[in-house]
Amino acid sequence: MNPQTDNFKIIGAIIVCSILVFIGILFREQHKVMSYLNIGFFGIGIIALTIQLLTNLRSMSFSDERGVKFPTQIEIEQVTPSDNEILEEWLRVSVKDFDRGLDLHGVYASKVDDAEFPWYVSFGAGEFIREEPFASTLYEAVGNAIEKVEGVRKTYHEDTEKFIVAGSPSGYDLVYSVSDAIDNYMINHKLNWLNQFFYKT
Repeated sequence: MNPQTDNFKIIGAIIVCSILVFIGILFREQHKVMSYLNIGFFGIGIIALTIQLLTNLRSMSFSDERGVKFPTQIEIEQVTPSDNEILEEWLRVSVKDFDRGLDLHGVYASKVDDAEFPWYVSFGAGEFIREEPFASTLYEAVGNAIEKVEGVRKTYHEDTEKFIVAGSPSGYDLVYSVSDAIDNYMINHKLNWLNQFFYKT
């Protein structure tokens, strides 16, 4: 069952109960006993349904009956560069099992022979998150995560899924900081656009 559909059904039931309570209030003078019973019964229903809705929204996560889960740790490794122009390369160990193959949590840091901007950081989420205001929020989160890494002097958002970095940070620290920022971003926005990836029927 789609969790979003469940929530819409609850909202619909709340609306119906609210209408019935309103009807009870309108006719309370003509039919006092029935009206007050109506108000009390459906009023309790509204409270119960609202509590259920809030509980659902609070507990929604990347773990449902279809096995979608959220990564609980950040594992990083240094790999041998596949390009001769790359001097050093670090990445977050694949979490595609959590991303349904989308690589939303993928983060990569590569060092190149460039005196001004020796590092560039790419992140898979940038490929898929294009809708505003979510894209701008993501870019800001990634940029802030890079800037707080020790050794970073400045950074620029060069492309949709790529930042270039000036300074002498470690590749490990870059990948870890950005991975942490993206995980937090996913949590904070999972009830918005993320449903298009994880709650398709």
